[in-house]
Amino acid sequence: RLRLPASDTTYPAAPHGQLTIEAALSDDIGLASGQVEYLISTGSEEDFQTRAINGRLWQMGGVRSATVRESIAFDTLKLVPGSVLHIRVVAFDHNDLSGPGKGISETRTLRIAEPEDSTEAEAVPPPPIDSMWISQRLLNMKTDSLMQSRRALPTAAMARRSEDYSVIQESLRQHTLTVISEIEGDPDDPTSTTTAVTRRLRQVAELMVTARTHLAAAEPGTALTFMRRILRTLDELRLANRYFIRGHPRPMAVDLARTRLTGTDPAHRGIRTSGNAEFDSAPAWALRLDRVVELGRRNPDQARDSLTVLRVEAARSAPTVATAIGLAVERIGRGVALDSALAPVRRALNPNGRLETGAPDWAPVP
Repeated sequence: RLRLPASDTTYPAAPHGQLTIEAALSDDIGLASGQVEYLISTGSEEDFQTRAINGRLWQMGGVRSATVRESIAFDTLKLVPGSVLHIRVVAFDHNDLSGPGKGISETRTLRIAEPEDSTEAEAVPPPPIDSMWISQRLLNMKTDSLMQSRRALPTAAMARRSEDYSVIQESLRQHTLTVISEIEGDPDDPTSTTTAVTRRLRQVAELMVTARTHLAAAEPGTALTFMRRILRTLDELRLANRYFIRGHPRPMAVDLARTRLTGTDPAHRGIRTSGNAEFDSAPAWALRLDRVVELGRRNPDQARDSLTVLRVEAARSAPTVATAIGLAVERIGRGVALDSALAPVRRALNPNGRLETGAPDWAPVP
């Protein structure tokens, strides 16, 4: 269990001084050795370099519990803006019967902010998706190495190693569930909500269950298919959270490589104004809503698709109407009747409606 560093951290500039690493090790049979591993990643996109550094090898002598404490100078790591330092502790037990077992701690991530983002970055820990990604990447590499050497290994040894990897995969799944709960908050809290990131992480957790099952059954080749999908999804989420803007925006996964330089907003300076409060084409939109209601009586799914298109069109000229349409789509998805779900949209189209009191005699209300 890694005690120090206590959490992931983003530094606005490369730090100096000493970095202290402390971990608690324990085993029911006895500890043989332990070591701190450093992995430094520098660059991005096509220009990406990674180098590994191993710390001192600690001999435990068969004790059941021990504490490892090590210090390293930041200057010797040669960190530059954009560098990412991953730290973890590994330990081997004193099992001389079936072979030594290996234990791996959680990975801590220390990031140096990019130069263009140093004025906007806050010294707060990012979501621990980076550490999940590097841990899953190392597990994939080990499983791939196992597949390459499976013919040279006895069947029992290959099965035992695959089972050990299944235990690591399960620990990563538990860590994924912990990250989901940290992002969403307490389920009993009314402010907790499901985000795009947590939905993707739940998919990752389900894939981890499948990969763990195949690893436990000594089928690493089949497990690698799901493990590669896990790593690909974590990599997308990792890149989406590369920059940390001041404040607390709603988390949203974005593919930076696909969206870069695709905006249509002009670059010249100007005064930005919000959408028009008055919606000039309200009657035309009311007619389109009536068509959606007729369509929804025949095919509710097509009605939801039509409402999604209307929401996108209304976002520029009438953000209030777009918000109401979004709420209507969510209510329809929960099974609310179409007319009831669209009532807030009609009120948004005519916010200054006239209220008639009293019952009319015979004629309809004008």
